[in-house]
Amino acid sequence: MNQGHYKFIAMLAINIPVLAGCALIRDDIDCEATEAYHFAREVGPLNAPEGVSLPSQRADRRVPAVGEGAGKSIGKCLERPPTVLSNESQVALREAGLNANKSGDSQVVRAWPEMAEDRWTSIDALAGADLQKPLQPGLPAWRIHDLLQDWARAWSEQESDAYFAFYAGSFLAEDGMSWASWRNERLGRIIGAANVDVSVYGAEVQVVGPDNIAVRFTERYRADSGTAVTRKQMLLIREGDVWSIKRERPAP
Repeated sequence: MNQGHYKFIAMLAINIPVLAGCALIRDDIDCEATEAYHFAREVGPLNAPEGVSLPSQRADRRVPAVGEGAGKSIGKCLERPPTVLSNESQVALREAGLNANKSGDSQVVRAWPEMAEDRWTSIDALAGADLQKPLQPGLPAWRIHDLLQDWARAWSEQESDAYFAFYAGSFLAEDGMSWASWRNERLGRIIGAANVDVSVYGAEVQVVGPDNIAVRFTERYRADSGTAVTRKQMLLIREGDVWSIKRERPAP
């Protein structure tokens, strides 16, 4: 056997463990060992006193139910872990994948729900709206009012992470852009100007489904580059106890 053969065998011996990777690591895991997280216990949802809003939370992640979507048990380990994506986000990801295969970076945008002009309810405190009034059971008007104000504040303070946290993982851009493309475009508007101040007023809401609320309002944007006043409309979705922005467009 010549020297070249010896070198080839040596390289193969070194790389076989690397190529085996997962199998070797899996064998090293003790599925019967007790870990700290085994003592974790489920706690109830976070509650806030009346009149105080909950902190911003992303709704596209959830704690899966025991055994839900998981593979078979191997001791205390699972052959395949369950997904932590919400149903809404799973559907959106599947649709995004299908649409990406069909049209590159674009996605299909569904029609907005029908909204009656005489069913809008004011949630503008400056206009005397009753923010304690429930929009639907368990949803006082101040929850949506505070969401809009906090969204505008995050933009004004140019806190991009906090700003994007208000958008659902299944957010659909009106021009069909992917989430990544839309986010990059919007990021330039958030951090690309100096002395930004965004305010929201004249807000009205309309319940269009058990987990869907439409909201329209006037947005005033001021920065060193200029001032713009526009009417905007959003579609909010509820996942668990969190409301997030699913759609956004100029108000018709």
